[in-house]
Amino acid sequence: MAKRDQTIPPQDVRDGGEYYATADELRMIDAALASIDRGEVATESEVKAAFARFRRD
Repeated sequence: MAKRDQTIPPQDVRDGGEYYATADELRMIDAALASIDRGEVATESEVKAAFARFRRD
C-alpha cells in the first residue's frame, strides 16, 4: 500500500490548514536540535550576514 503524502501546499497552511512535516524534514529538525544541544549556534554577526544575503530591499 502506498504511503500517503502528508504535505500540504503552503497556500493551504497560510489559510489556517495544518502542515505535516515529511520524514526528511523531521530528520533535518532533529539534526538542527542536536547541533543546538552541542552548543553549535551562530554568532550574532553570522546571523546578520545570513539575513543580509537574503534581504530584499
